[in-house]
Amino acid sequence: MVPPVVSHTSFDRVAFERAMLRYDLEQLQVTWMDSAKVARRWWTQYAKRGYGLKNIASDLGIDFNHHDALEDARATAMLMLRVLEESELGIQDWLEKSASPISGPRQTIAYENLSGNVDGDLYGETLVFTGALAMARHEAAQKASDAGCNVVGTVSTKVSILVVGTQNKHKLKGTTKSTKHRKVEELIASGHEVRIISESDFLDLIEI
Repeated sequence: MVPPVVSHTSFDRVAFERAMLRYDLEQLQVTWMDSAKVARRWWTQYAKRGYGLKNIASDLGIDFNHHDALEDARATAMLMLRVLEESELGIQDWLEKSASPISGPRQTIAYENLSGNVDGDLYGETLVFTGALAMARHEAAQKASDAGCNVVGTVSTKVSILVVGTQNKHKLKGTTKSTKHRKVEELIASGHEVRIISESDFLDLIEI
């Protein structure tokens, strides 16, 4: 059996894969398991919101230093051990169970105002695009929505992911970053957690 490696959401998986590519190393021969997907299916209060590692750990009484790699790994392990103990199911059981649907109908409107698929791995994230993408914007928005993201057209405190495409230097008016990009950096500076990723990272996150 290929050994499982647990991460909370898909971001650590993508980070590992990017690091392996950068240093020309063989990719990890593992089965990735998302503890956020597990938590959302075991504890109903996290099915649609509040399933970030910091929030769940706080509710479970797990003390850790958030955003420290070793501490995040320890908290994720403790979360999984709690689920295994309470559910009396094994890792293989949860690999299968975490792939099952959660529930709920989808509602979609315009492509820059799409609600996320409740069964998507990234449900609860709010995503905004900036710059030109290799694929059509409406297609990228739909893929993000299918993966669980609420897709919006403007930056606000609700945004948690910014996907940066190719920037048109003529539209930047002498700057190096778009208005959306700069607004997101301001949010980060003021304490909001927003991930800034490339289009290729976005595609890896949604496993295209």
